[in-house]
Amino acid sequence: LPAVIVFLFDVMPQKHLYKAGKKPPRSKAKGKTKPPSRHGKIAKTKKGKLVKPPKSKALQDKYKQDLETTRVINAFNEKGVLTKASSQGDKLRVLKQPKV
Repeated sequence: LPAVIVFLFDVMPQKHLYKAGKKPPRSKAKGKTKPPSRHGKIAKTKKGKLVKPPKSKALQDKYKQDLETTRVINAFNEKGVLTKASSQGDKLRVLKQPKV
């Protein structure tokens, strides 16, 4: 009787665990690996998203115009906040980040 049971398990088809071409999912514990050596330097934290100007001339003009529009709007908003604060008797200082 035990030989019959073993035989049944050997004959049963098994489903493929992973489809061809797909890799098994990696565990989250591994994560990204640290570079082997930075030669004593600390890692810099990247802030903000990387913005690269477009390469075509037409898109460059639109990009520059958009940047200028953004600057004008930001200056207008800062001026409005400053006048509102000064009208209420408060002092508002706008601190610019120093260029390194």
